[in-house]
Amino acid sequence: MKADVLDLKGLSLVDGEDTVTIGEITADGVEIPSAADIAAAPNSTKGQATYKHAQLTDILIRGKDNYQVPIRSITMETDDIANGVPHKVSLAINDVSVNVANMPDDDTRKQLTRLGYTSLDLSLQASGTWDEAKATANLDTFQFGGPGIGTLTLTGSFGGVTADAIAKLESAKTPDETTQVLQSLTVNRLDLSFKNDTLVERLLDAQAKDQGTTPATIVEQLSAALPQLLAPISDVTFRNKVTDAGTNFLKAPKSITATVAPPKPLPFAQVLGTAMMAPQTLPDVLNADVKANQ
Repeated sequence: MKADVLDLKGLSLVDGEDTVTIGEITADGVEIPSAADIAAAPNSTKGQATYKHAQLTDILIRGKDNYQVPIRSITMETDDIANGVPHKVSLAINDVSVNVANMPDDDTRKQLTRLGYTSLDLSLQASGTWDEAKATANLDTFQFGGPGIGTLTLTGSFGGVTADAIAKLESAKTPDETTQVLQSLTVNRLDLSFKNDTLVERLLDAQAKDQGTTPATIVEQLSAALPQLLAPISDVTFRNKVTDAGTNFLKAPKSITATVAPPKPLPFAQVLGTAMMAPQTLPDVLNADVKANQ
């Protein structure tokens, strides 16, 4: 079945004590395979529906004890579809509202309350591209966070991402099978950053209250402990960079960034092997760097 526009309203999905209601789903450029294709190949591209643009609005998740999490919208887009596989994808989840006082998990509720949170407003944006000819996949952006917390951002580039590798990952049934596929992939670059919006201050305040001291004293204690904690790292230059960046970030928690930029694509097998056999040398192998407040 093909549809230029698909519009569904007033959906309700029930699974035990969990219920998800969706005000409206709209989708453009929809192609839904036949029942026979789905039954014959449920895990292949032939048995999966495709679309250009889809949006879910006014979502409400109800869990145990009627705990509710409203989500304003979820938007998904795909493009450059070849043989049923999109080569460009994006996802946006906007305004996930969490009432801390009603959270069903006691430990999580207590920890968030301890940090001064009464509610959370979370969002996520992600996008990626796949160059099939070059066997390269890029995580163009992955951002998660919210006001009063901060924003975590991850970008990256990976090699060896072929159609065969993707098919094997989808069909892998054991961790060993997954590991075998990952060994054929490479890390080209990774950038991870966190932009603080009072989360660090809240953590320092809470720790200071627990110890009956001040946040400034906690910062001094952590800064003094960093060199000892990082002593196992054999790369002295990197160790000093992390120490300086960590100290600067604790004293003025604005942002911190970690970068992995090997001079040439680094096989996952080498990364895993180094992590297991000589983890203290991993920063040098990855050509890693850490910066704060830049």
